Amino acid sequence: MTRSARLRLTLALVALATLLPACGVNYLVPDLSPTVITEGSKSGIPPFQTDGAAFIVVVKTTLSGRLEGTVDWTLASNPVAIAWRRGDCTQNPNCELMSENATTSKPKTVTAANAAAGIYSLIVVNLGTSNESISYRIVLTP
Repeated sequence: MTRSARLRLTLALVALATLLPACGVNYLVPDLSPTVITEGSKSGIPPFQTDGAAFIVVVKTTLSGRLEGTVDWTLASNPVAIAWRRGDCTQNPNCELMSENATTSKPKTVTAANAAAGIYSLIVVNLGTSNESISYRIVLTP
């Protein structure tokens, strides 16, 4: 394609792009706002050292994006660890670890960036010495 032909094509495309909005053409802009997948609470979570149990929230996403799980708990003296794992860990306790947060911060957030559509488990482990109550919120940002 010659330089003059490329110039004419470019000008035609610019003119077309300028006129399309006047013709009532609507451009679809994808919604990239965070969506709450689930939220809730659970009481009576025993210490992991007592019975080796963890609280697990299984979610299924139909879009890829960033999964973010936030957990808060009652007693600051009970440390809590949270993690994202790929798959349903209630069916397969050896799910693949994606990310974890075992810091002492309260509340605590863990993120799984670039998570493909699929099934994921948010794992909550009470590392304290007494039963714990938690609240959780899981958000997906496409």
